[in-house]
Amino acid sequence: MAFEILPQAEKDRRLAVYQAHARRVIDHLAQKGPPEVRRALEEWDPTAYAIEQEHRRLKAMAAEAAALPNWCANRAEKAALERGQREAREYRARERQRYLDQLARNNRRD
Repeated sequence: MAFEILPQAEKDRRLAVYQAHARRVIDHLAQKGPPEVRRALEEWDPTAYAIEQEHRRLKAMAAEAAALPNWCANRAEKAALERGQREAREYRARERQRYLDQLARNNRRD
């Protein structure tokens, strides 16, 4: 199925339909769901949940920022190692070709 580009009004309509359905399901579970689900829905606070999520996101961003210098150093070390290996490979290939060319010249003289 191809990706559809929807007008904003259609996106808003679909979001409203989804939110209404989610609200109906949550209301149904709050009334007729298992006891642990009803208890969890009674205790659940969307604002507190949003604050916790934002706190987790900020904490993850801080950890990522703290790890960035090490990541950069490791990446630079890896790039230098890869560059050294590539240069060694290229040197071996050049030397091998030079040796084969020398052998070919020596065989032509004989």
